[in-house]
Amino acid sequence: GSFVFLLGTIFSDYHKNWELKNAMFGGFVATSAMGLVPMIHAYGGAILFEAAAMTGVTMGSLGAVAWNAPSEQFLKMGGVLAIGLGGLLGVSLMQMFYQLLAPLQHQVYGGIGLFSLFVLYDTQMMMKRAKTKKLYDPIRDALEIYLDALNLFVRFAEARSNSKKK
Repeated sequence: GSFVFLLGTIFSDYHKNWELKNAMFGGFVATSAMGLVPMIHAYGGAILFEAAAMTGVTMGSLGAVAWNAPSEQFLKMGGVLAIGLGGLLGVSLMQMFYQLLAPLQHQVYGGIGLFSLFVLYDTQMMMKRAKTKKLYDPIRDALEIYLDALNLFVRFAEARSNSKKK
């Protein structure tokens, strides 16, 4: 269900049917939140609270850095971020077939670094689109920022869980 809402959010037109786009985005947020419920049992409330706090601080501070940057310097990272995302996907696929501890650590901490950079990139891209697009779609940018926060939260929870086990 979450994937259907994601595609609905991406492909619905904000200017022709903003009610549908908002409903699809709300459905995506709700279904992705339901997908996180098993983390309560897996990690516990304390770890998830710490992960939420870390996510909030990271999103807020990096968003402020990108917002106040004197130039559009973070927009130049798009290609590198795409390669990093492909590498993260490759490590995730490799993890399905080979149970190696080192790639899991690289996936967790590399993911935190990668999605932190995505916060910088997506924030500046949102600002650029808002200034230059004649028909600006704020839900699209909200989706990108939400996905950054969601990925950071999951990885912070994994990192805190791994550090508590040691």
